[in-house]
Amino acid sequence: HSHGVFRQMRQDKEPRAVIHHDNTLRGVTIHGLDSIMSIDGQGCITGLLDDGKLFRWCRESGITRMDSPCDSINYFHSNTRGDIAAQCSSAGQTDRVLFISQGELQILDDFGYGIVSVNGINDKQDIIGQAVIRPGVSHGFAICDNELFDLGSLGGPGSVAKDINNHG
Repeated sequence: HSHGVFRQMRQDKEPRAVIHHDNTLRGVTIHGLDSIMSIDGQGCITGLLDDGKLFRWCRESGITRMDSPCDSINYFHSNTRGDIAAQCSSAGQTDRVLFISQGELQILDDFGYGIVSVNGINDKQDIIGQAVIRPGVSHGFAICDNELFDLGSLGGPGSVAKDINNHG
């Protein structure tokens, strides 16, 4: 079964999510919809509302607002399973990686100076991006099996990990 979802803007109406499943399109109105992050294998949608809150919508249960420790969520990416990795920003704290799987939220560790960007997640839940490792120096990072790896500078002044496939 193939799943897909997109945000549809409608003139003089509230935006809605449109789900593609088994060659059928179905419009779902989610009040306050801002953006859609992913759709998982069960057809549940995860995204952001216009008040910055996370939500998960499933046909059987409807919409569930998810409490998040983040003041804002940026650079979100999803895999084909519907897992999400994003940059979580909160006042007075360094930016961290927010990981969401089946509606469960987890904040992952960083190098102590913050995450600059989250750039990808594969189906094995490996996450890549760019992190500040010390003031003024950023390196690419990978989180594999819940362990954080500094990918080094790769011979230059800094680095960034841009994408990851299912082979790592």
